[in-house]
Amino acid sequence: MANVGRVRTIYYGATTGSDPFANVNTSTLYKPGELGVVVEEVAAGRRGQFVQLDSGATSATATGVVAAGQLAFWKDKSQALVTNNAPQANAVNAPAGGWGNAGNQTLDARNFIAGVFQNATLPGNYTIILQRSDQKAGFNVKVTGSPNAGDNLVANTGTAADAAGVNAGTAPTCLVIGQVIGAVSGGKVPCWVNVKETD
Repeated sequence: MANVGRVRTIYYGATTGSDPFANVNTSTLYKPGELGVVVEEVAAGRRGQFVQLDSGATSATATGVVAAGQLAFWKDKSQALVTNNAPQANAVNAPAGGWGNAGNQTLDARNFIAGVFQNATLPGNYTIILQRSDQKAGFNVKVTGSPNAGDNLVANTGTAADAAGVNAGTAPTCLVIGQVIGAVSGGKVPCWVNVKETD
C-alpha cells in the first residue's frame, strides 16, 4: 500500500534540468515508504504526488507514451500507480467489460484524475505528478479546443489524455482540474492546476 503522508522533500535520485520537482523520471525507488506521499513545494506554491507510471503506458496504446501536460489518471490508487490511458483509469475496481461503453470507454474515467504529468515519464518509472500549480504562472495543460481565461478544465472524453474547457458559470459534470489563466498555444493552455486532493 502506498503512503498517504505529506512531506516537503523526498529523495528521488538524480534529475535533469533546473527544476528537480518537475523532472523526476527515475527507474529506482530509493525509499519505498515515500511512494504515494504528497510533496509540498512551498516556495514555488506547488503540490505534487510521488507516483509510479504504469509499465503499460507505451506507444502500443491509443494514448501513446506520456508527454508533459497530459493528464494522469489513477490506475490503482492503493499502489500510487497512474496511467495516461483513460480506459485504464481505476482498472483495479473497473466493472466487468470496463468503464463506459463500447462507443466511449473514457466517459466514466474522467473522475479518476490524479494530476498532470510534468515530463515525458518512461513506462514503469517514478515521477511527481502536479496537483496544484502556482496561481500566477500556472502550468501548461494539454487541451482540446480553445477555452478562455476563467474557464474550468475537466478531463476530455477522448483518448488523448487531454483536458476540455467548461465555460465559466456553467456547472462541470466531473472533477475540475483547474482554471484557465491564459490563451491556448501549441495545443496547451496555461492553467492554475488544482486537482482535488484525496487520501
